[in-house]
Amino acid sequence: MLIQKETLKLSEVLYYLQRFGDLNPRIIGAISRIKDAEKLIQWLRNRYHYRLFPCC
Repeated sequence: MLIQKETLKLSEVLYYLQRFGDLNPRIIGAISRIKDAEKLIQWLRNRYHYRLFPCC
């Protein structure tokens, strides 16, 4: 289970992903000023098969 600090980071990254779309994770990290945004986005992709576009 994620600790509360990680949960807050994750919710902020999800907000920016929803608002700006699936940009380069570096751009999302720069906009949100979260250093490990790339790691969080990769975790979402691996764990939950996260995608912002509709599947077939």
